[in-house]
Amino acid sequence: GLAIAASVGVIMLGVTIWLALAARVAPQMHLFSWGLSVRIVVGLLALTLYLPELLLAFSRSILSRQGEFLLR
Repeated sequence: GLAIAASVGVIMLGVTIWLALAARVAPQMHLFSWGLSVRIVVGLLALTLYLPELLLAFSRSILSRQGEFLLR
């Protein structure tokens, strides 16, 4: 889980740096009006990209604790 969160965090850091450079190059562009939307879309795309790995890790976690659920 941490590897997935870290990779999405690195992607989001890259987007933030790109937005900061875009604001520096073209200050007449209103960064606050479209920057948040760009970050949300890129974050959701990154999570969608890593969704199979996230589901696999979740299923491994559930299956490793299957005995605890069956004994209750």
